[in-house]
Amino acid sequence: MLIHKKPAWVYQGKTINQVVEELSTFENLDREVFLSVDYGDSMAPIGAIKNKDGRYLLLVCKKQNSIERVGCSRMTISDLVKKLQSKGRQDLEVRLSLDFDENHKPISIIVKKDNFCLLMSCSDFYDRELTLTR
Repeated sequence: MLIHKKPAWVYQGKTINQVVEELSTFENLDREVFLSVDYGDSMAPIGAIKNKDGRYLLLVCKKQNSIERVGCSRMTISDLVKKLQSKGRQDLEVRLSLDFDENHKPISIIVKKDNFCLLMSCSDFYDRELTLTR
């Protein structure tokens, strides 16, 4: 029987300090920031940051229909860094929420794409892989 361990980098998440540090290494801080929980197959722009249960959640823009997004102004890397730095405790975890805070995931990877930045959680992928191998 093949046994897979859960890699720590997938589930441990990142603190405000860690996210700010990684984002600050990007050469172009004017890139827009998107969130994904499926390796970038689907993405959504950040709409807001919310403090909940001792964590900060990055919330997606509300989707009114398939074209228009309302209730938010999209964030660049620079915007996100400033907003995160303005938060009180820099050691709190930052998580991704694609459903307006009900279900949130740890940030596993921060990557530079063509003209944007993508914050991804890989926990669903690894959870699914573990289920399939049992």
